[in-house]
Amino acid sequence: MIKLSICQSCTRNLLLPAMLLGSLVGLAQKSDKPMDPMYFSVAAALAQNPSATQLNLRQQGHFSIPDSIVMLKGLTFLNLMKNDLESWDDNLWTLNKLQTLIVRENDFNHIPPEMAQLADLKVLDIALNGITYFPAVIGELRDLEYLHMSANYLHRISPAIGKCKKLKLLELENNQLSYLPIEIKNLKHLKTLKLANNQFKYCDLPILKRLEELNLEGNQLQSLPDGIGQCKNLRSLILSENQLTHLPDGIVNLKNLELLLLTGNELIELPADIAKLSQLKTLVAKENNFSESEKERIRAALPNCKVYL
Repeated sequence: MIKLSICQSCTRNLLLPAMLLGSLVGLAQKSDKPMDPMYFSVAAALAQNPSATQLNLRQQGHFSIPDSIVMLKGLTFLNLMKNDLESWDDNLWTLNKLQTLIVRENDFNHIPPEMAQLADLKVLDIALNGITYFPAVIGELRDLEYLHMSANYLHRISPAIGKCKKLKLLELENNQLSYLPIEIKNLKHLKTLKLANNQFKYCDLPILKRLEELNLEGNQLQSLPDGIGQCKNLRSLILSENQLTHLPDGIVNLKNLELLLLTGNELIELPADIAKLSQLKTLVAKENNFSESEKERIRAALPNCKVYL
C-alpha cells in the first residue's frame, strides 16, 4: 500500500525540519520542567511509582493492553507502537489524563466512539493500521494538535474534524482519500498538511493562512486553484508525481516559499512572474516538458535558487 516516489526519497534531507516536526516523542516530552521518568512495563511503574506519567510498551508483543494499566491513573504518555493489538481494550478509556497516545503499526481496523473519553489528547498517532474511516468521535478531541493517520486505508473522514480547532499537523499520506470535508476550513492553526499518495484529482482545499507545509505528491492532480496564492505562510509545497499541465499565476504570491517540488508532471512552463518567489531556495522540476529556452528563463529568473530541471 505504501508508495515511495523517487522525488520524495531523493529530497529527504531537504525536508528534515518538517520530519522533525513529526517526531512524536519529542513533541510529547517538550517541556520547561524536568521530564518524568519513563517506564517500560506496567509492573515496573506500579512498583516504583504508581503516579507514573510516562509508559512505553513499544514492540513488546502485546495482544492486549495489560489489565493492571488502569491503576496508572496519572498517565499522560502511552506508547503502544509495534505490538499485535487488534481490538481496543476498555481499560484504555480509563486513562483520561492521556495527552499522547501512540498506537501506530498495530492491527486496528476502526476507531470506537469510546475514544471521546480521552478528551485531553494532544497527540494521536494511529498510522500504519487498517482503518478505513475516521468517524465523528474525532470532533470530541478538541485539544488535539497533532494527528498522524498515514498508511491506513482511509477513504473518508468525518466533517467533525472541523471541531479540532487546535490542530497544527494533519498527516494523511498513503491512504485512499479523494476529498476532504469542507470543514477543514475551520482548522485555522494548521501548519502542516500531508496528503501525499492518495487519490486526489482536484485540489479544492480552503485557504489556510497559517499553513507552512503542503504535500500533495503522488496524486492525480491536473490543476491547482488560484487561491493557493493566499496561503501566505507556505514555505514548502510538494506537488511531484501528479498530472499538472500548468501552475496558477497566483502561486507567485507565496512570498515565503522556500521549497517547491514539481518533478513528474506535464508542465511546459512556469508562471511568467516566477521571479517573485524571491525566498525560493530549492526548485526541483525534473521529468516535465520544458523547452531548453524555458529552462534558461527559469534559471535566470531565480538566480539565488538551486534549480533542478
